Amino acid sequence: MSRSIDLNADLGEEPGEQARDIALMRVISSCNIACGGHAGDEASMAAMLRAARAAGVAPGAHPSY
Repeated sequence: MSRSIDLNADLGEEPGEQARDIALMRVISSCNIACGGHAGDEASMAAMLRAARAAGVAPGAHPSY
C-alpha cells in the first residue's frame, strides 16, 4: 500500500510576495490561489496559476466572502 500526503498552501494573498509563494511550490502538492476580492487580482491569479502549472502543483480557488 502506498501512502501520500497532500501538502496544501494558500498562495497569492500578498501580490508583493509572489517570489516567496512561487518558492513554496517546490515543497507543496496543491495550493489555493487568492481570488479577486480576497486579496489577489487578475494579474496575481494568472501568475500563480502559471507557476503552479510549471511546478506540477494542483491549483484551487480561495475566493473572498
